Amino acid sequence: MTNITQYPSRSLDQAKLRLPEGLRDQIKDAAKQAGRSMNAEIVQRLEASFETGGNLSKDIQRIIEQHIEDEILRRFRALSSQLGRAAS
Repeated sequence: MTNITQYPSRSLDQAKLRLPEGLRDQIKDAAKQAGRSMNAEIVQRLEASFETGGNLSKDIQRIIEQHIEDEILRRFRALSSQLGRAAS
């Protein structure tokens, strides 16, 4: 029987997951490039997503809102220009 202190990672939580086709190969390649195991690559990427997740969603929301404002202003100016020409 194996001693848990000999392999401390065996005492960590484990989870089975299903990956879309091709994702396992992408993880494997990324892990190899980073010099990590596939497990370490997955853990690092998950931890990073939680560190920036809140800020990223707020940044995306701000960008979308700015895009909408810019588009509304562009359309308003185009409409104003057309109305000005129609009145003359």
